[in-house]
Amino acid sequence: MATVSAEMTETQLYAAPARGEWSANEVLAHLRSCADMRGGCIQAILFEDVHTLRAVNTPHLDQTNGLSQTEFSALAASLSGAAQRTVCHIAAAAA
Repeated sequence: MATVSAEMTETQLYAAPARGEWSANEVLAHLRSCADMRGGCIQAILFEDVHTLRAVNTPHLDQTNGLSQTEFSALAASLSGAAQRTVCHIAAAAA
């Protein structure tokens, strides 16, 4: 992600490539929203006796949480942290 985004201009990061498509920043904001809302599901599946997980409307969440207005590099850094936490949970479960 860092390699690809380093080659993009600010305009490319924030502009949708075509009508009805998402910009790179909107895609990253969506992934971050999913990590925020669904990242805990991995931990619940691994460590808790959970049989049903609540559905979340992430496109709606993307519009209401303000993440699509967050700077691309800040989103990338926070998503990286969420991914690292998920990997730690999986490693702990495997141990």
